[in-house]
Amino acid sequence: MPPRRRRPGGAWRPRVPWQLDDPAGQGVEAVRAIRDDIRSRVSRLLSEPLPG
Repeated sequence: MPPRRRRPGGAWRPRVPWQLDDPAGQGVEAVRAIRDDIRSRVSRLLSEPLPG
């Protein structure tokens, strides 16, 4: 289980390490794919209920 960290609102949330490609030096399409991947991950994370 990943380590937990304290959030300002008092809720605990596990850390989720993300492996992301570095967009430096890549073309527009590759950067867009990285952006879309981040957007999708954030949306999934925000849709999960907070523990407790």
